[in-house]
Amino acid sequence: MIFSESETVELKREYIKDIRKEIVAFANTGGGTIYIGVEDSGEIIGLDNSDEVMLAVLNSARDSVRPDIMSFINGKILEIDGKKIVQIDIQKGPDCPYYLRDKGLVPNGVYIRSGSASNPASTYIIKRMISESLGNFEDMLSIEQELTFDQIIKEFEKRSLEFGESQMHSLGIKNKDGIYTNLGLLVSDQCPYLIKGAVFKGIDCLNFQDRKEFSGSVFNQMNEAYRYIELNNKISATFNGLYRHDQLSYPPVALREALINAVVHRDYSSVNVSTKISFFSDRMEILSYGGLPTDITLEMAMNGVSACRNPKLANIFYRLKLIEMYGTGFGKMQAGYASEDRESDVFNPDHKMPKFEAVQGAFKVIMPNLAYHEKKKVVNEDRPKYVTEHWENSVDAKIIELICKRGQITRHDVERTLGVSLSTATRILRGLKEKGKIVSVGRGRLTVYILADIR
Repeated sequence: MIFSESETVELKREYIKDIRKEIVAFANTGGGTIYIGVEDSGEIIGLDNSDEVMLAVLNSARDSVRPDIMSFINGKILEIDGKKIVQIDIQKGPDCPYYLRDKGLVPNGVYIRSGSASNPASTYIIKRMISESLGNFEDMLSIEQELTFDQIIKEFEKRSLEFGESQMHSLGIKNKDGIYTNLGLLVSDQCPYLIKGAVFKGIDCLNFQDRKEFSGSVFNQMNEAYRYIELNNKISATFNGLYRHDQLSYPPVALREALINAVVHRDYSSVNVSTKISFFSDRMEILSYGGLPTDITLEMAMNGVSACRNPKLANIFYRLKLIEMYGTGFGKMQAGYASEDRESDVFNPDHKMPKFEAVQGAFKVIMPNLAYHEKKKVVNEDRPKYVTEHWENSVDAKIIELICKRGQITRHDVERTLGVSLSTATRILRGLKEKGKIVSVGRGRLTVYILADIR
């Protein structure tokens, strides 16, 4: 038999007290086996007191681990090549999180298996395990029972669907005893969760231009948030001779899918965290609480694997024809950016695509502003000929040619193109301004440079 440590196998040369961490980690994750009397390398050392070791491990599990794990742990002695080792099998328990009794429900008391290591669980993971062990969030009873449903009634009426006592029970808004569930709280007018919107000046969070909060039923929040998104989906006009082209900043289908996904898939276990919609000059971001559902990686989600955190809420969205229940959200967002039609208001010649970031406890969609570079594009009527034929200074020629190609440039563009320092780039641009070849527009970090004869 060949031994090797993995996500489900732990090797120990001898019994140590900290072996209880491995027991907790396996019970909280996917189960596993601990072999005692085996080196980390896989070499069998053997034990002289295998019976005592097995008893010590089982006693430690009984006395140190809470909730009781003894129904899900088993020990036996193996003899290999004349050497005895102890094998401890731990199943994943049904009452996660399991923790060390003397530490409690804190990161240094709760462990999970990650690769071949047992690591402390974060506070977020502990809370999520507690929530999952208590049952699905949607099915839990709402603390607030004085609920009204004006907004969801309007949504159902728009689609000529009935919404009454029978539908409340079948959808899970009320349980069999007629008590409102957390799902009922989400779709009620008293929903305590929020979506927050903000517009920032520039590409960072330093300067607010506008901020909003959207409350009420998740449907009211979604409708108001989408109107806010539409308001900030600016149109940029560019000209080529007499031809005018209007360019939207963001494809509407991508915005719609990103917003609906954020509402349907967020983790509603914490009322203190809001979904955030942020507009910057070069991008729009939607940040939702909860990250990806358990056991789903970003790669899986990008390939269409769907695992809904809030299946009953998703079912209501499906009935209202807001989603398809088929894991197509990521694909639709990407498809919205794939327009090759030059006449389209979402033409994407630079092949920009949305980005998705999944971190522990949060998920972010980043949508590039299609008009951000469009704003830099000025009419280009064979200006490079004017540039390259009559310039003694090749550095100046490169800068003028770059402006003709892009319409306008920044100091950073000069640094990157020429491979020079900030001070050198500043000196080159100042020299071209003094010669009357370029002019600057804007102030500070937002300053851009254009040809003097096209201002």
